[in-house]
Amino acid sequence: MYENIDRKIDFDNKKSETALNLDLILKHRYKKRIQETDFTDVFSEDEVTRDRQLVARLEEKFTEQLEHLPRAEAEQVKNGEKLGHILEIIIAEQGEEFHWAGKNAHFIRTSRFDDIVNGVDLIIEFDIDTSVSGENAPRRVALGVDASQNVDVIYQKIHRNIDKLTQQNGKQTPEVKYFQSAVNKNIKGPLEVVIPVVIGLEKNNSAALINLIGPLKNLDDLEKKYPHLKENIDLKRKDLTEKLKNHPAQVVFYRQISAQLKNYLKLLTGTDQRTKTHRSEIMSILNKFDRIKESKGSIDLRDFINDKIMTTIETFS
Repeated sequence: MYENIDRKIDFDNKKSETALNLDLILKHRYKKRIQETDFTDVFSEDEVTRDRQLVARLEEKFTEQLEHLPRAEAEQVKNGEKLGHILEIIIAEQGEEFHWAGKNAHFIRTSRFDDIVNGVDLIIEFDIDTSVSGENAPRRVALGVDASQNVDVIYQKIHRNIDKLTQQNGKQTPEVKYFQSAVNKNIKGPLEVVIPVVIGLEKNNSAALINLIGPLKNLDDLEKKYPHLKENIDLKRKDLTEKLKNHPAQVVFYRQISAQLKNYLKLLTGTDQRTKTHRSEIMSILNKFDRIKESKGSIDLRDFINDKIMTTIETFS
């Protein structure tokens, strides 16, 4: 049924499938990062400038560190960074488009400052659920997205989040500095009550997801180039859309998030107001994800059932 389309895709490309689809996802991305320069009504221009300069210094330091690595190792790090960046875009865009966290969830890409300094790539913000007693504000979870194959890196990020939540080892309470709510545009500025988790997919599973989304992103361009194939293109679009609506990656993400939230509840045993606030927020978010998992119960994990990042997070938690 899709023979002609697939031939056109193959004929028009000289790169490997995954490399091509990485480029297509970057080319067609539409969710932009929050920009620090949009917050001069919240912070002084000098403070915003200092934050942007800090980001530039940290990026320069990272580049210098790469230059001192053996070429093969440096390429591996750069490829991992690019894969993580693409996965972040996918979760932000397709996660919202295909309701991976439900129909009332908004995926917000954080500023570069919050990405690098605070380790937060995305915020999932839920609409206020009037059916839940006492819920009078949007609930939010902060995502650090990872495509690393290094278990130690995953452990390090989980430990960092735990230290922030429990205020151990001198770590400050989790915060996103540059935040703009998707639910209420009047909410703008630092976000202090935010629950951080790590999510991700191992390399092979990331590539499988990328190789579904890249072709979907490319269909509009193909339709313009080959209008006589519109009927086949529409069928291909429908097929890819159904696969992404029911993709096992979303179940992997639910399981990763739920495991970490349940672990936080075990660790947050204090009776102070800060701990109570965080426990209340965690329980509310956990209930939302439990309901989402129930609604997606028919999705088969298939090849994703042994995802290395998922098993690492669940084993740790």
